[in-house]
Amino acid sequence: MDRHTWMYKISRVAREYIDGVENFIEFAEEFLKKKRMELGKEEMIMCPCRDCYNLKKYPSATTTKKSDQNYESNEDSIRTNKEDDAENDRVDEIFQDIEDLLM
Repeated sequence: MDRHTWMYKISRVAREYIDGVENFIEFAEEFLKKKRMELGKEEMIMCPCRDCYNLKKYPSATTTKKSDQNYESNEDSIRTNKEDDAENDRVDEIFQDIEDLLM
């Protein structure tokens, strides 16, 4: 199943969705282990902040902090991405669905 299908077209309480999330987490953990070995230092996977996608408030490992100019150049793409990523802003709904499923 492709990423777009399990992320956006399947009910968040469906087994296929939960399997997709679990597979993604396993992939992310393996990727992080490889990065730690390559870089020889502790790296973190950060959940994107809804407001800045971790480019300003909580810089992620993919954000370079070389200069303020770097952040300013990212702000334009953030505004564009926010319009395109409206579906990604459902984190609260996802957590609520998981909580409902567990209760």
